[in-house]
Amino acid sequence: MAVKLRKKALASGKISLYLDLYNGEQSTYEFLKLYLYKRPKDDLEKQHNKAVTQTAENIRAKRELQAGAEHNGVAPALKQKVNFFEYMQSGLATEHWTNL
Repeated sequence: MAVKLRKKALASGKISLYLDLYNGEQSTYEFLKLYLYKRPKDDLEKQHNKAVTQTAENIRAKRELQAGAEHNGVAPALKQKVNFFEYMQSGLATEHWTNL
């Protein structure tokens, strides 16, 4: 799965950053709600653009690692299926859950 960081010009004069997630068949987009100045006027705006770009690149790298893990059959902990009945029995067997 490919994860690319893309830019979209907005009518307000800023640039919106988003991720293009391509799985070989279709593309999905994840807008990051991160914005760049189209033409930075001073050093503060230039630093802002660099920091936001670095943040967006870090998010892209994380999504790429997640997509690679899912593609290879390793599900993230939040997406693993857990049997609720077994979970409750194991929890009730511990001392911390005896007062429930």
